[in-house]
Amino acid sequence: LEWPPYSPDLNPCDFFLWGYLKDKCYAVQPQNTAELINSIKKCTRSIPTSMLHNVFQSFCKRLQFCANSNGQHFE
Repeated sequence: LEWPPYSPDLNPCDFFLWGYLKDKCYAVQPQNTAELINSIKKCTRSIPTSMLHNVFQSFCKRLQFCANSNGQHFE
């Protein structure tokens, strides 16, 4: 099975991480780049293990949907 072209549905950073970090990190409204970097580090370290487990399960399901559809579009 060939890896499908870039798809945000198959990229955990796109379907979870970036939105999660944006919501958490900008809630504090960092005043400069250093504060933003520190906020990102803090938020990343504070992601609960259970949440990462759920993201991994979702990723596996998305891969299975893709395999079942022979790489075609799916919802």
